Amino acid sequence: MSAAVMCSARDVHQHLHNENCLSTFKLVLVCQEDFANQTKVSVCLYDSKSNTWGDIISITDTCKIANVARPSVMVGNALYWLLSGANILEFDFERRTLVVIEKPTTYAHVTGSSVDMCFQILRGEDNCPGLVVLSKLKLSIELWGRKSNGDGIVSWVLQKCVQLDELFSRPARRKNVILLAGYDEDTNAIFLSSDSHDFILQLESVQFRYIGRRECTHFRMYYPYTNFYIAEWSC
Repeated sequence: MSAAVMCSARDVHQHLHNENCLSTFKLVLVCQEDFANQTKVSVCLYDSKSNTWGDIISITDTCKIANVARPSVMVGNALYWLLSGANILEFDFERRTLVVIEKPTTYAHVTGSSVDMCFQILRGEDNCPGLVVLSKLKLSIELWGRKSNGDGIVSWVLQKCVQLDELFSRPARRKNVILLAGYDEDTNAIFLSSDSHDFILQLESVQFRYIGRRECTHFRMYYPYTNFYIAEWSC
């Protein structure tokens, strides 16, 4: 089971200025169950303002959510989860729809859970979902976005390619151990991890920042945390 909590900036602002005002929120619960060769994914939305749960919405697919511990990504009025094999599950909490978005046709041959750490959903241009693809063979990162052709048909378009040759050492390249280790929605940055070094890549500026060296060889996921305060409250 996985969950996501959402609240508007307006509600948070009111809550910070009034201690007696509880910020309203929406909670999305996601669960999945396997049967035969398919997986049933179900979502349900709770609205604290009305104190009600919505109807359970389900969809059946051949793939399950890649990692329930991997946070969803919110773009516009929808939440997105990466499915095993790199397709994307979309839940539009305004229209109450649940659909599967297929990955770019370039990667249609990619299957299995072994590739999940090479794909990352992101907040793309024009408030549309995007996708980061790490190519271990080319040692590069591709940024894909969803675009409409004007007739209502939406497809994936390659927007940018970032080479990683100068960033990672040759031993890491030989071991083929570079992975996507997390995503920060607020700064639109991804975390990259090799066998012993971790980096942050800011996607708009294409600037890298070195995080540090790990003594252990185990990979770790990054879960960014952001806090804030009202300026006039500071001492």
